[in-house]
Amino acid sequence: VKQLGWMGMKLAKQHVDSKEGLLLMIEDDPTLKELSFPQFIQEHVWTNQCIFTTLAPLFFITRNRAVVVSALEAAKELFVLSPNHFKDVPKSLVQRWITLLYVPRLGPDSLEYMDPLHHVVSRVSTLKLMVGYDATVDPDVRDRALDVLALYAAEYMNDVDKWLHKTQGLMPLCHRILPILTTKVGRNDASALAIQLLQHLAPQQDPKFQEGFLAMQDSL
Repeated sequence: VKQLGWMGMKLAKQHVDSKEGLLLMIEDDPTLKELSFPQFIQEHVWTNQCIFTTLAPLFFITRNRAVVVSALEAAKELFVLSPNHFKDVPKSLVQRWITLLYVPRLGPDSLEYMDPLHHVVSRVSTLKLMVGYDATVDPDVRDRALDVLALYAAEYMNDVDKWLHKTQGLMPLCHRILPILTTKVGRNDASALAIQLLQHLAPQQDPKFQEGFLAMQDSL
C-alpha cells in the first residue's frame, strides 16, 4: 500500500501522457527505481487475481442476499479498474451471472428464504405469488448482475461459448433479458443496460444465438 501510494503520487505529479515518457521517467528517476517497479506490478497483478479467485464462490451462495449483492458490486468495481483480470472467467461464473438476472423475492428459490419448518415466518398472501414480473423479481440483484454482464459483454463478447447454456443455448439469457426491457422496478437505467447487452449479442453469427433471438421475437 505504501509503495502504491508513493508511486501513484509521483506519477500523477509528472502528468505523463505517453507510455514512452512513463518508461523513461521510471528509468531516470532513482526514487522509482528503488520501488522495484516490475516486481511491484507483478505482485499487484497476482494480488488482484487472488482477490477475484476468492470472490468467485460468493456468487453461488443461495441463502444470503447481502453477500451476493456485495459480491456483484465488488465485481463491477474490479472490472472497471482492471478488466483484463476477467479474461479467463470460467463459463460457470458467466452462467451464474445470467441466472442472477432473475431471482424471485419469495419462495424457496429466493436468496432470503426462511424455511417455515425451522423459522417463524410472516404470512405470505397467495396473491403476492400470482402477480407479474415486477412484483416477483429481486431488482437489486438483477440490476447489479446486469451491470457486470454489460461490462463483460463489452470486452469479451467474442468468447461465444461462455454465454451459451450447455443444453438450452442462449434461451436462459433471452428469457431473462426480455422482461427487463419493460420493467418498472429497480434502477431507471435497467432497460437501457438490457438493450446495451442485446446490442453486443446481436452481431454474433452463431446459430444458437440466432435461435435465441428468434425466440425473443416470438415472445414479443
